[in-house]
Amino acid sequence: MPYLEFIKTINTKIVFDVKVFSNYFRTSLGQQIWKLLLNPESIKRLAYYADAGISSAEGVDDQLDFSFGKELNKLKKANFNEYEMYKKMMGRMIKEILLANGYEHVSKNCKVRKGKVFSYASKYKLIH
Repeated sequence: MPYLEFIKTINTKIVFDVKVFSNYFRTSLGQQIWKLLLNPESIKRLAYYADAGISSAEGVDDQLDFSFGKELNKLKKANFNEYEMYKKMMGRMIKEILLANGYEHVSKNCKVRKGKVFSYASKYKLIH
């Protein structure tokens, strides 16, 4: 599906499967992150980066940093393990959003070029 066709059919009605992230997802921060990632503009960025062969998280890294960077940095200093769980949760959210929009997971632990939130992330490709 060409990118222009994809942007007309974005699926934003996704229920996040919280699994091990339930404590984080239920927080105000978790809900705000999910809302930002489900924004059609964010999904377009995720898809655009995936289609370019770049880790999709790079497409929303600046948005996440702008919206939640201060809070995430405070958390990083106060409780590094909890900070890491939020990052893992964001990665899982991105994965579920892309899978629901016709993408498949290609590889993980790919170096992020200019990440402020992510250092490593997964790559995806559109299923034809």
